[in-house]
Amino acid sequence: MKGFSIYWPESRRTLHFATIEHGQKITRIIMAHLTSILRYAVDKVARYQGLRPTLNDFPILVKAQASADFAPYLSDDLGTDKPKLAEFLRDEDRHCGPNGETAFGSRIIIEETSGSSGLPFRTAKTLEERASLCYAIWKYRRKLDPQCSSKNFYPIYHRSAQTPAIGKARDFTSGGVDGFYTSLTAAGIRWIHGGAGILRRHAELISGMIAKSKTVRFAENTSLSLLEDDWRFIEKNLDVVLIDQYGCRETWAIGTRKDAGCFRILSENVVVELFDDTENPITELGKQGRIVVTSLHQKIFPIIRYDTGDLGSWADNLNGRELRLSNYRRHNLLLCQDGYVDGNEVFRKILGQVYKMTGYTHLQYIQIRQTAQDRFVLASSKSAKMPEICKALNKICQSHKCFRKHVTFELRALSDFEVVSESINKPSLFTTKFNSSGSDVRTNGSDS
Repeated sequence: MKGFSIYWPESRRTLHFATIEHGQKITRIIMAHLTSILRYAVDKVARYQGLRPTLNDFPILVKAQASADFAPYLSDDLGTDKPKLAEFLRDEDRHCGPNGETAFGSRIIIEETSGSSGLPFRTAKTLEERASLCYAIWKYRRKLDPQCSSKNFYPIYHRSAQTPAIGKARDFTSGGVDGFYTSLTAAGIRWIHGGAGILRRHAELISGMIAKSKTVRFAENTSLSLLEDDWRFIEKNLDVVLIDQYGCRETWAIGTRKDAGCFRILSENVVVELFDDTENPITELGKQGRIVVTSLHQKIFPIIRYDTGDLGSWADNLNGRELRLSNYRRHNLLLCQDGYVDGNEVFRKILGQVYKMTGYTHLQYIQIRQTAQDRFVLASSKSAKMPEICKALNKICQSHKCFRKHVTFELRALSDFEVVSESINKPSLFTTKFNSSGSDVRTNGSDS
């Protein structure tokens, strides 16, 4: 089997990789990586000591458990730095920088999630681990576009010291967007890497002349999963090939796609499993379950059987290595009398009726939390109108098909500090992501 080598300047060493063929079964190379990670975890990580180095023997990792005490999940190879790193990861007052990451010593990077899955979380990777994860992503880009390189690739969000700012990506005026892409063209940029929201805004505002004449030919989305209409709009108006990347800070890229269909799993980097509500594995096509991911390269803080909080199903294809991602996450599931539905969609419509009934829409922040099947908390910024809004919400939901007649809403006013914190870490406007204790709402109705 052929191999590849790449020199990674940050780690000052040459890293070696092997080609991996995709198929229904994990290949020997992937199995070797997986076995190595599991054996390392059993030998070096307190949480996993005593287990057999077999994936099925490892428990599912829920971020709420790890964030309560990071130390058992960190490698003993850290030595005296282990308790220091655990404390750094736990300390909520020591936030990462604007790019969501910060250095811990000379060889470890701390990465902080946005909390969009219901709970902000921090992970740690060495520079070498990041280089290994990055290689498979770059190999996929080069497969799509042989001309893609680090010199003509521009990340809007995660720029390093070696990637200076070019233009103003967030100047959302027609002249501002045109100016940004004119600057990219002057720098010879062929790929851009950013979020769905910013790409959509660029597609809305760019002029046809600049869209056609720019050097940027590929745009890679790294945030919210795109709906098909948004996908077509961005590709057409921005005049690019749109690449969608599914992943998380904890493991980096999990899968990629070049159309609005299924994600091709990056098997060089991760092993993906699906589980039902009772933690039984899902192997059949089309059945939705919890997405659980194991990283094949991370040892300082092994990410093994990590519950991403996302939902998906195996796609109907020849090799069984493609994943269809749900449009909503598990914490958005609303438990109603007929089962589970998308809570954001239900409450978006209901609150529209509430605002129309009360004639009030000027709330800074509002959130709905499900504490039991028929009990909810309506949490919002302080407003004299909130009792009226809560009363209207109760009235509408008594006759809504999702709820029984005795559904009740408890009113809770959020402090200014809580509004800022919730807005930053939990961006969904209407949500069922928290129960009264602050834990994630699981699909079986129990606490995480």
